[in-house]
Amino acid sequence: MACAKYWTSQLQVGSHHIARSFANKGWEVAFISDPISPLHLLKPSPGLKSRYTIYKEGGLREGNIWSYVPGALMTPHNHSFLKSPWVHHHWHQLTLPAVISKVKKQGVDCPDLL
Repeated sequence: MACAKYWTSQLQVGSHHIARSFANKGWEVAFISDPISPLHLLKPSPGLKSRYTIYKEGGLREGNIWSYVPGALMTPHNHSFLKSPWVHHHWHQLTLPAVISKVKKQGVDCPDLL
């Protein structure tokens, strides 16, 4: 699942409940949230520390749910160059480590549902 809120966010929205429902039915769930970048340090949000911890630890596993916060050099944002179509379409190529390989290492190389 690609979701706006990170897994341990205080604001639990529909995607969190859907992920839990799938996990309760025995599905393995990868819950990937919005990425963080070094630019987030310029204006830290209340959840930045939690998001960074999940990134640094390589994800968080709770039963059948693996959650992850990607780290990237640049991420889409409604500000100058960061709102350009190029950043929107290529930020995932700037992730460290590569988000695709990180997900594959969790065994999600051929998902049943995306």
